[in-house]
Formats: sequence, C-alpha cells, structure tokens
Amino acid sequence: MKSLHYRPDIDGLRAVAIGSVVLYHLDFSTFSGGYTGVDVFFVISGFLITSILYREIGNRSFSFISFYERRIRRIFPALFAVFLGTSACAYFLLLPKDLESFFQSITAATLFSSNILFWKTAGYFDWPAEMKPLLHTWSLSIEEQFYIVYPLLLLWMARLAPGRTPLCLAGIGLVSLFSSEFFLHGQSPSVFYLLHFRAWELLLGALLALDITSSPVPQSVREALSLIGLILIAVGVFIFDDQTLFPGVKALFPCLGAAMIIYAGKQGHTVIGKLLSLKPLVWIGLISYSLYLWHWPLIVFAKYYVVHPLENHEKAILLIFSFFLAAVSWRFVERPFRGKSGVLSRKTLIGSAVLGMSGFVAVGLLGHFAKGFPGRLPDSVVALADASFKTRQLDGNCIDISRSRIDNGEACLLGDNSGTPASFVVWGDSHALAMGEAIHLAADKIGVTGLLFAHSSCPPLLEVERFDAFERGCREFNQATRLWLEKNKNIRTVFLVARWAISAEGTRYGSEPGRPVVISSEGIKGNPQALKAGLQRTLHFLNERGIRVVLVAQMPEIGWNVPSTLARAQLFGHHVSMVMPTYEAYRERQHTMSRIIDELSAQYPFKVFEVARVMCPSDACLIEKGGRSFYKDDDHISIYGAELLAEPLTDMFQTHLADYRHER
Repeated sequence: MKSLHYRPDIDGLRAVAIGSVVLYHLDFSTFSGGYTGVDVFFVISGFLITSILYREIGNRSFSFISFYERRIRRIFPALFAVFLGTSACAYFLLLPKDLESFFQSITAATLFSSNILFWKTAGYFDWPAEMKPLLHTWSLSIEEQFYIVYPLLLLWMARLAPGRTPLCLAGIGLVSLFSSEFFLHGQSPSVFYLLHFRAWELLLGALLALDITSSPVPQSVREALSLIGLILIAVGVFIFDDQTLFPGVKALFPCLGAAMIIYAGKQGHTVIGKLLSLKPLVWIGLISYSLYLWHWPLIVFAKYYVVHPLENHEKAILLIFSFFLAAVSWRFVERPFRGKSGVLSRKTLIGSAVLGMSGFVAVGLLGHFAKGFPGRLPDSVVALADASFKTRQLDGNCIDISRSRIDNGEACLLGDNSGTPASFVVWGDSHALAMGEAIHLAADKIGVTGLLFAHSSCPPLLEVERFDAFERGCREFNQATRLWLEKNKNIRTVFLVARWAISAEGTRYGSEPGRPVVISSEGIKGNPQALKAGLQRTLHFLNERGIRVVLVAQMPEIGWNVPSTLARAQLFGHHVSMVMPTYEAYRERQHTMSRIIDELSAQYPFKVFEVARVMCPSDACLIEKGGRSFYKDDDHISIYGAELLAEPLTDMFQTHLADYRHER
C-alpha cells in the first residue's frame, strides 16, 4: 500500500462539512440539510483511519497501544476543554431538570455512549434535543465505538482472508445500509443514532483506502467524479431538511459525494480539488474538530439565555465567536498534544486520560443524583420549571404499556383506589396520559375508578397506523385495547383523548420542530379521511357495546415550551416575546377536526368535552397563573392545568355517569 501523504483538499472537504453543520445549527434556512455534513465527516474518518491502519497492518507495525494513543491525542484534549467550559456555563444557566440532563450527557459523552443516551431520551429534531448542549457528541461516540471494534476486524481479516478484506467490508457495509433504510420507517431515532445503522458510512471511506484497483483513471473521469460528488453533497445540504427521512439511502447523497471527491483526488489534482485546497478552506478544515465541539454548546446556551429565536445579528456574533474559540482551541489545546512529539509521554497521557474520564464521570453522576442542584435558583423559577415533569397519579410507566399488560388489565388506575372495579377507561396518546391527571381528580372526587390505556403518538383510531418515521405499533396497541374492552363488560364509559389536530393536519404547530405526522398511505393529504374513518370505527365499536363515549377536545397548542420559557424569562429578567395563544387561533387549527366531529356526531351519540372553553375564557388562552404553568411543554396539560379542568370534568361525571354507584 502507498504511504499516506497529506491532502489539503480533504481539509477543504472538512471545511465544507463543518460549514454546513454550523450554518444549519444556526437556523439559516438555505442550509436546511446541513446536518448531512456529519455524514461527510464519517466518510473522511473512515478513509483516513483505514489508510493508516491498513498500511501498518500490512507492514506488521500495527500496535493497539499506538493506535489508541493517537486517538487520545486527537480526541481528548479539545473534548475535555469543552466539557470544562460547558459544565461551568450549564451550572449557571440551566434549569434543574435541564442541568440534570446535562450531567447525564457528560457522563455518557465521556464514556463515548452519548449516542445511546440521546437515542433513549430524544429524537434529533425535537424540542428537548435542540436544547441539549452536548447533543453533538453523538457522532464522536459512534466513531469511537467503531474504532474499538474496527482494528480487531481488520486484523482478523488480514490474517484469515487477506485478499477478501474489501469484499468483507463491502458486505458489512451493505447490510448496515439496508438495515438503515429498512428500520428508518419504524424507528427513526435509533437509525439516526446507533452505530450499526451508521457503520456503512465509515466503511465507505474505508474501502477508498484499500487501493482495490491501481489502474490509472483518466483526468476527465476524475474531474467528472469530483464535480458530481460536490453536487451530491450540495443536494443534501440545500435540498434536504428536517422533514427528510434520514439517514437511510438518502445518506448516499453526502456519503457518495464525499467518496467521489476523495477518490478523484487520489491520483492527482482536479479543479474541485484545487478549489478545496484554497488556504481559507484548508484552515477551516484544520480547526473543524474544535469548531464542531464548540459551536453547538454556544448556540444552545445563547438560545437558552435570550428566550427567543435568534436574530441574524446574534447568529453572526455566535458564528464569529465559534471560529474564535475553535482557532484558540486548535492552536493551544489540540496542536500541543498531536503527533509523537506531542506533550506528555505515552504513560502520562494515558494516565491523564483515565483520570480525566473518571473525573467527568464522577461530576456527571454527582449532578445527576443532585437532581440538577435546584437550590441554586430562586424557588419561584424552580416552581415554574417543575410543571414540565411533576406528576401526581401518572408517570412514565403508565404509557407505552406492553400487549401483555393490556391483556391482563395492568394499566394505571385513575380515581378511587379503594378496590372498586374499573367502570371507565381513558384511551389515547400522550395527551391521554396528561389529561388523565385531570380525569383522575374528578373521578376520585365522586368515588369512581378507571384505567388508562395510552401509547405515545397514537390516537385511538382503530385500524389506523402511523406511516411517519417515529412510530409503529399504533394499530396493534389500539387493537389490544379493543380486545380488552370486549372482554371487560363492566366498562361503561370511554374517554377518547388525543392531539387530534396534528393527525388531522399532519403538521406541527408554530415553531415546534419535528417531522410531519402521517396516518394515511396517501400521505398528509389523506390524513383527514383516515382520521375520520378510524374514529368512525372506534365510535361504532364502542356504540355497539353500549359504551358511552366522551371525546376530549385537545388542549390549545402553544408552539413554544411554556414552563421552560417562563422560568428562563424570570431567571434572566427577560420579557417573553413569543406569540401568545388565542381562541381564534385554536379554532382555526381545529377546523378540520371540528368538521369531522360534526359529521360523526350525526351518526353516533357521544359527548365532546371542550377543553378550550375552560382554557380560553376570553380570546386569550391561559398558560399560567400564580407562578404555575398550565402546560408541561408546548401542548400537554400539566398537573396545575389538570386542577383547572377537574371541576368541569367532575360535573360531567356527576351528570353522565351518575349510575355508577347504583351499579355497584
């Protein structure tokens, strides 16, 4: 294998990748798919690391200790500096629950498992993820997980099947790619975050380093390849957006684009290669690692502090400051440790790395068990923020219950817990979990018992499935609930609760990030009909069994996280400049759902509980009172909002369910 020589065009390619990522994170709409820059980094990493590994294995000079020493010198100094800086900022800026989450992420990032943590706790495009200062470390975790296994794999193949190494790597890569596309439509967060769905991107770069063919490639072909490669990268950066199902096969655009540029430059310069070798781009490429590490925490902390969407001049300041910190970090933190002549001997370096990792893990665990140190903030701020996670009767164990729990009726109790048989059921999505707190208070007051059957992102629509990337299993959950109701004849009333408008319209509300919600095989345009048909089947089933139905209209959507925004505004002394909710906006958002309700009410008898009548006593809708947020986030009711709805729900119980006591 040829010796590895420095290629400035690869640093230029790094500049394209990091520039795309940073501008995307700064919410410049032109770079709507800038997140694909990370995929370019994966290909570059696979190519460069394999170039070194394969050469060393071939000349029998490979050493695990030397390899991981290089990784430590490359990764740890700047990463630890970012950990120190973000920890200090987080302690003074973040609300308790957010700080607790930060400490969890610093522990996971230190152990190179943050991709697993973020997969378990949030999707990349949702609200909580957007406010996590160390979210971007997911890609570092994937790389380091890969490089724990990869050298062993290369060694094994070099000894057992040296001539088939490219074929083996290609086979593994294809399995990874096909798995990514197959599972993308059912478990998008896992496909985005987990190594086995991303390994093909690193392996694509690795294949470029194996010199599968040494035949000269005509200059015209290399020029065409590099140009096509740049176009493919541009498609990802400028055409893709947050609604694109990604990665899957669509990740071939940035990955093949990067691979073509790297391959085209292996036998000499191209026009694209010369452009990428320009000194400004090369310099950005050199500081790209530090720039990647620093830019995201700066953006998160800035958004967190200003409590409003960033304006252009604020974005410009953040961009300049990110480059400044990256340049300083590269010059005074990264470079001194690089290479065999870097500061610290191997023994001292490894010892320092272990000590540093142990320290950050300890700090992370301390912050986690201290629940984010709530005592450092005013009680009024903590009380506002508490609405996001405070529960009374229902917690996370009450949602997404298994089929066996449904079959056995092992659902969370609502209302009276003295042992009386359940006479009502609350059936729906996460809004059923939230609204269940209000129904619990009302039921408990008059002494009746019910059960909660709730599944995330799953409205109670029989034979309807979610076709978007986040959720599958909705149809099965609703069918299991139906079967349980068929077997339990003591259930006389069912409350149907969901975020109806998002299924009817398919779109998020306000500035809420996230992909469209699709419940029809025809796409969003088929959502209204699918919703109506599914609800009709649900009403027909319940009506046939003589079960009374209360359809709970959804909470007014706000479009911004109410408790977090109000708490931060109070903490930092800022005015909330967000658009406030109105009853008129609520009616407009609910237009399609209201029409469906009107049409079905002519066929089936059911009661509609109008939440907005309570939450919007005038044109302005209520979001808080007395320092207590009525919302958990931007659309779910909190336990304080539940208290507001308990009284009208109690009246409904007494009016429509008065025969409970007579039946017992």
